[in-house]
Amino acid sequence: MNIPRRKSIGDDLSLVEQGNNMQKKNFLLKVRRTRRSYFLVYFMILIIIGVLIYFNINGLAIPTFTLVISIGFIILLVKFTEIHRMRHWWAITDSTLIQSVGLLNKNMREVSFSSISDVGINKPLFKRLLNYGDVTVRIFLNETSIKIKNISNPERFVENFQSIISQDRKNNALFFEGFSEDTKIGRKIKK
Repeated sequence: MNIPRRKSIGDDLSLVEQGNNMQKKNFLLKVRRTRRSYFLVYFMILIIIGVLIYFNINGLAIPTFTLVISIGFIILLVKFTEIHRMRHWWAITDSTLIQSVGLLNKNMREVSFSSISDVGINKPLFKRLLNYGDVTVRIFLNETSIKIKNISNPERFVENFQSIISQDRKNNALFFEGFSEDTKIGRKIKK
């Protein structure tokens, strides 16, 4: 069995040399939301833990029910954020962009590179400080766009994405160039 090797380019961004399997597709690049986007959730967890430690240090009694509820709430918050993070991902194959979102309902969308018009980055101040942001992929002839939310190093993602798209377009151009030489129509056009 051939195990995929990954080159890490961020805590949630990795290049895959030999692909993962999603309906027989090889992922060249796969991203998930960064944990930094859940900063406020983790901050709330730290506050709860801090309050529990404060009560313990000062010898104040914490009712068992409150302690159990607090610990259970912390565990649920961590589990929910990780499940949410794992269920939202975007992948690039050699010719398409795949989006998979949803906790209970899984929604998948696949867009061919030929239908992508442009790619943009959105990094407000808070996200810039923590080095993560959103990438918007706009599609020709369609008002909708794919928003890749809260990924680490969005500039690096866009750079890799654009190089994969340009490589795909070069391969398609070479294919059609070779195709036109082999056909009667291609020979007539060249003359």
